[in-house]
Amino acid sequence: MIKAVLDTNVFISALFWKGVPYEVVRKSLTGEFLIIISPEIIEEISERLLNKFKFPLADTNDFIEIIAVNSYKEYRRIKIITPREFIKII
Repeated sequence: MIKAVLDTNVFISALFWKGVPYEVVRKSLTGEFLIIISPEIIEEISERLLNKFKFPLADTNDFIEIIAVNSYKEYRRIKIITPREFIKII
């Protein structure tokens, strides 16, 4: 199975606009490949939606819940991983 690490910008673009990011997320949710994501990326998605885009809290929570639900073993379209090492870029 194809695995892809998506960053915050891809998720937000998929939420607001059609196009390649939307298709990538949609295809993962239909089981065509596996998205790899970290808790830090999930937190950043939430933070950007709330603060930068002034997205309503309930809608932000719904979007994060879609990510979480699709990470359960029964569905496994998104895999949440915790990195063992963090690299600080200066």
